[in-house]
Amino acid sequence: MKRRAAPACALAILLLASSGYAVPNLIMLSIDDGVTDSALDTAYTATVVESGVGNPNGCRPPITWCAAHGTAPMLHCDCDAVLQAHSLGHELATHTVTHPDNGESLSYEEWVEVVGNQRSWLAGCGVPEEEVVGFRAPYYVTNSALGSALQDLGFLQSCPEVQKATHSHLFCGCAREVPAEALPGSGGRHSDPQPVDGKSILERLQEDFESKRGSGVPVGIKVHEPYLEDRQAMQTLITNRIRLSNRGEIIAFLRWALGQEDTWAVTYSQYISWIEAGQGSLNGKVLSNSTCDAA
Repeated sequence: MKRRAAPACALAILLLASSGYAVPNLIMLSIDDGVTDSALDTAYTATVVESGVGNPNGCRPPITWCAAHGTAPMLHCDCDAVLQAHSLGHELATHTVTHPDNGESLSYEEWVEVVGNQRSWLAGCGVPEEEVVGFRAPYYVTNSALGSALQDLGFLQSCPEVQKATHSHLFCGCAREVPAEALPGSGGRHSDPQPVDGKSILERLQEDFESKRGSGVPVGIKVHEPYLEDRQAMQTLITNRIRLSNRGEIIAFLRWALGQEDTWAVTYSQYISWIEAGQGSLNGKVLSNSTCDAA
């Protein structure tokens, strides 16, 4: 199978592979918008825990929560749920406090407000502010003012060459970015994957995994709580096959992928730390200080 070109941030990983390091397969599961008891139950208990899978070190896959605490029901965040997620070793990142749908026209001052206030809200819940290092733009829409806002907020440090944010997640450090890749054949859809051209969600994720196997480029599963709420197989025929629920497809993929040799599910900041560590193994400096929810 022909491999797709790796994003620029993964080139260091490919160099590690050529240097004799064993490069693991990586998966990153993220949930956008609200962080509530319901979201934790749906995304973690009924999906990750239900899958029964674990990383090679015996820990369950962590989730990166891109939190948006707004007024709409799906944007509500609850401090108790936030702290529960944090205690399980999950990452809390910002997704703005208002989830604007006009990111391309926001001013510098507006970006500072919506991004900074969300981080402050998480810190007010008890999440150490220095741990809130991730950001995802609503609808993946950005403009040149965002890069300056993130730098001044401390998300981008000592990187004057960064003028704008073009990808899904930015972290403290020197412009470490995780590209907002869409699955092949998605028509540009970044989140909540659907069946395409007769391929199930499971098959599309497996295809993405195989195209990246051994490269260190992560398979991103980017979803929202409602996407995972269906818990029964749907009686929808796709090429004469019964389609699993969205949640069932994600569970099936986690079981398949974590059954592959040297495959790890990590948070976005753990992925960045792994790149910066320059090591082939994740079970050393990168994860040694991470909270483990034993599988």
